[in-house]
Amino acid sequence: MKDTLRTAAFVAALLLACGAVWAGAPASGGAEAPTPAEEAPAAPAAVEQKPVDLKAALTPEQYQRAVQPILTLLERGAKALALYDEEMAKPDKERDEATALGHKERAARFYLAASLRARLSRNYVSQETHKAALTDQYEVPMRIKAVTLYLEVAAAYLDRHDLRAAVACYQRVLNIDPQNAEAKQKMEQIAAAVEQAASDTGPIRRSSSKKEEESTNRDPKYYRERYNPDYYTPESYRDRYIHRN
Repeated sequence: MKDTLRTAAFVAALLLACGAVWAGAPASGGAEAPTPAEEAPAAPAAVEQKPVDLKAALTPEQYQRAVQPILTLLERGAKALALYDEEMAKPDKERDEATALGHKERAARFYLAASLRARLSRNYVSQETHKAALTDQYEVPMRIKAVTLYLEVAAAYLDRHDLRAAVACYQRVLNIDPQNAEAKQKMEQIAAAVEQAASDTGPIRRSSSKKEEESTNRDPKYYRERYNPDYYTPESYRDRYIHRN
C-alpha cells in the first residue's frame, strides 16, 4: 500500500514539473525560457528617402541643359491636354471629337518626347543619384503616361470605327512597350475582325466606271513607274520633271 502511494506521489510530481516547463515557467533551478521578442528582435523601421531636388542639386548650367528641356515638353503636353478637355466640355452639337482626339494624341507625343529627353539628359550629369532622379522623376512616369494616353486615344478611335488610326496608336504603344498586353490583344482582335470581314464579303469587285476602264488600258510601263520606286532612274526624273515641255 505504501509503495502504491509513493508511486502515485512521484507521478503527480513529475506531471507538475512537466506542466511548469510547458507553460514557460522556470524549471527547478533553471533559467526562464526566452520570449519570441528576445529570440528575434524587431528590425528597425526603414527611413523613407526624399526625392532628389534636381534644381538644388545641379548647377544652373546643368539644370538648364538637363532638366529645362524636359519641363518645356511637359508644359506643351499639359497645354494639349487642356485643349482636349476644353473641346470635350463643349455641348454635343458644338463638340468636334476628331479635333479633341488630335489634341490628346499630340499630348501623348509630348510626354513620350519628355521621357526620351530625360533618358538623354542622364549624359549631362555625373552623379549616379542625379541620373536615378532623372529616371524616377521623368523618364519612367512620362513613358507610362504616354502609353496610357495612346491607349485611351486608340480606344476612342475604335469607338469611331477608325481602324487605321486605332492601329497606328496601338503600334506606337508596342514600339514603346513591346510586351503591353492590352495593345497586343487589341491588335489581334482588329486583325481577326478585318480577316473575318474580308472572308464574309468575298473578293472586291473592281469599278466599271469609264475612268477606271481608261486606266486599265494604259501601258504596263505606267504601272511599273507608278508602283515600283526602284524603276525610276535619273534619266526618268530628268525627262519627267526637268526637261518637261
